[in-house]
Amino acid sequence: MRTPLRLLDVRPLRGSRPFRALWIGSSASQLGGQVATVAVLAQVWDVTGTPVGTGAIGLATATSAPFSLVAGGLSAGLAIALVATANTALRAYRTPAPAPPACEPDASGTAGAATAAG
Repeated sequence: MRTPLRLLDVRPLRGSRPFRALWIGSSASQLGGQVATVAVLAQVWDVTGTPVGTGAIGLATATSAPFSLVAGGLSAGLAIALVATANTALRAYRTPAPAPPACEPDASGTAGAATAAG
């Protein structure tokens, strides 16, 4: 009898609750980072309307990948928790924050402050 070909070993996910929680949390973090990157790219496109601004954000995001590869190779002898914490901090630092909404001009033509009453 032939055994089925398995491309992914999911036994650790089934057998270890802490590992499953770590895996789910890391996956959610990665997904959130990707969503944030796409949201910032969309916002830059809406604000500037030029491919240059959007490309600059994409370039800034892409240039961090080689540094992550080098840091991964250098960190082979370090404590995994220290490396994971530093990686998370650096990812949070390089994720661009969305710009605040622009103030719309009031009746006099100057940018007025937004009011709570609307």
